[in-house]
Amino acid sequence: MLKTREQHAYVEATNTVESVRYASTLWAATRRNGLWAGLNLPHLIGTGAAQDALLRSRDFFTRLSGFLNTLKANPELALAHRTLEQLERSAQQWRTAFADAVGIEVYRAPLTQDTTLWLNCASEWGGGSGFNYRVSSHLKKWFDDHSELKDKLEKLTLKMWEEKVIGPLARLTNETAAETAELPAARVLPFPTKRPA
Repeated sequence: MLKTREQHAYVEATNTVESVRYASTLWAATRRNGLWAGLNLPHLIGTGAAQDALLRSRDFFTRLSGFLNTLKANPELALAHRTLEQLERSAQQWRTAFADAVGIEVYRAPLTQDTTLWLNCASEWGGGSGFNYRVSSHLKKWFDDHSELKDKLEKLTLKMWEEKVIGPLARLTNETAAETAELPAARVLPFPTKRPA
């Protein structure tokens, strides 16, 4: 089961804005609606979403790994050893695919197309020290005002969890169970694939 959200995807972006070394880099990004080679806000949000996905799925994959290790240690399942190793390799691919599938697109268009936000951010230039924090404040307010995007990202995350992890695991364990049913010495215990609530 996928854990609840650890942190909002945009926290990575606002933290980076606050800690950017050169204010001129941030100013350049504000004049380009957050899309600048040195500071790409949608990319940072995607990174934050991927990090959250990895954190949320960590316990599931740790339990799956432990379960597979228990099965591999069972001498009665020696014939299924290669299949279990394949399942371990597949699990890592699923986790990576899941993390890669969530994030960047939910926020990209609404964030980069909000000209008022970026005009307000850019207008903070020349106001003395604290430019980074003033821009971050505008961004945080924007994210708070667009809470529907958090819900949209959560729905996408749960959908990708089903598509990239639960579905492939269920298909593989069902196929493996059918193949090993013909082997009398091998008893494969399917890993619970309870779907998130």
